[in-house]
Amino acid sequence: MLIIPLFGDQPINAAQAERGGFAYRLPLAEATPDAIRARLRALLADGALRERAQAAAAEIRQLKSGAVAPRALERLAARSPQRERARRAPPAPQALEQG
Repeated sequence: MLIIPLFGDQPINAAQAERGGFAYRLPLAEATPDAIRARLRALLADGALRERAQAAAAEIRQLKSGAVAPRALERLAARSPQRERARRAPPAPQALEQG
C-alpha cells in the first residue's frame, strides 16, 4: 500500500503502517508523479512486504471465522475471578420448607 497522508491522524497511521512493514509512506509535499511512480514500482517489487500482507490477511480471515469469538469468550469466562470465587465458595444454605 502506498499512503500519501493528507490531514488529521493520517500521518500517524501512515507512519505506523510503514514502520510495521505493510506500506510505503510518501509525504504530500513530495508526492510528484515521478515520486509516486518510483514508490509504486518499489512497492510492487517488495516481496517481503507482499509476504507480510498475505500473512496478515490469513490471520484476519482466521479471526473472522465464526468459531473464534465463542471460543475466546469461553476462555475468558473460564478465567473469570467471579467464576473462580463461586467455585470455591461453600454451598448456600438450603431454605427450610414450610408446610
